[in-house]
Amino acid sequence: MNKRFVCRVAEDGQILLPPEIHELLGFGRVECEVKGERVILKKTTPDYVFQWTPASDRDDHT
Repeated sequence: MNKRFVCRVAEDGQILLPPEIHELLGFGRVECEVKGERVILKKTTPDYVFQWTPASDRDDHT
């Protein structure tokens, strides 16, 4: 899908995305690539996911 959007850049450099882009990319991390005067955003998934599970309570607190 090719569609153009006009986005606003805030004074602090944040790019304010319209709701349609939020629906396409969702929330979380995106990959950002700059080609000349173009900025390309891609939905990304991490290479690794770590999950920490706390140890269960033990009777001996040594």
